Amino acid sequence: LQFLYFIGTLTAPPPFTIMIRTLIAAAVSSVLCVGAHGRKPNIILFVGDDMGWANAGWHNPEHVTTPFMNNIIATEGVELDRQYAFFYCSPTRTSLMTGRYPIHVTENNDFACTLDGPAPMNMTFLPKLLATEGYTTHQIGKWHMGGLGTAQSTPTGKGFDTSFGYLWGMEDHMSNVNPACGTCNGSRMVDLWRTDKPAHGENGTLYTAELFANEAVRIIKSADDKPFFMYLAACEAHAPTQPGKYGALY
Repeated sequence: LQFLYFIGTLTAPPPFTIMIRTLIAAAVSSVLCVGAHGRKPNIILFVGDDMGWANAGWHNPEHVTTPFMNNIIATEGVELDRQYAFFYCSPTRTSLMTGRYPIHVTENNDFACTLDGPAPMNMTFLPKLLATEGYTTHQIGKWHMGGLGTAQSTPTGKGFDTSFGYLWGMEDHMSNVNPACGTCNGSRMVDLWRTDKPAHGENGTLYTAELFANEAVRIIKSADDKPFFMYLAACEAHAPTQPGKYGALY
């Protein structure tokens, strides 16, 4: 399989638009170029939600262990080390998906569980553009770009064919419970979804990073001749701080 990888981290002050326009332009332009084997490349976009500059091993090897990322970026890839993100997460990821300034996407973390939270419905997200070029599209991990405000604000409503992960933010990395968006029948809500349905039986089975990594591997292994776009937003660097067994590394 032929792949085009992008890996981004999502903390630091603005400006941000140069980076998102660079990424989106690279993604869209890449699909217009047919590879050596006569097919478009698969595109994988990893996003480290709330992961700062010093959370990367090639920047801070004394305190952080990220061997695979070190290899992909510092050894084999290209690092854009003068690009900056918005100072919190939802506006940044929505900007990444739309190519708009964070101030224009109207994502407000304070209203993430309400109808005031989603990005404007008239904004086109990246998966819808890639679908016009024959791509299947998959979302994994943290969404928090509209939650369940309306059906149109979910991952599939924004153009993804499949999704697996959180619709909101700040979930428990072990149980997948969201403490911020109220209760259902007296119990805290489990915020883990598979496309348009609750992921019954999958919540609480694995640490979040492993759960989402397994889904990414499944999608890659099941790929056919049709090119795919996979967007994985890892959220383990985001609150709550729950390193689990990986805390032993530090």
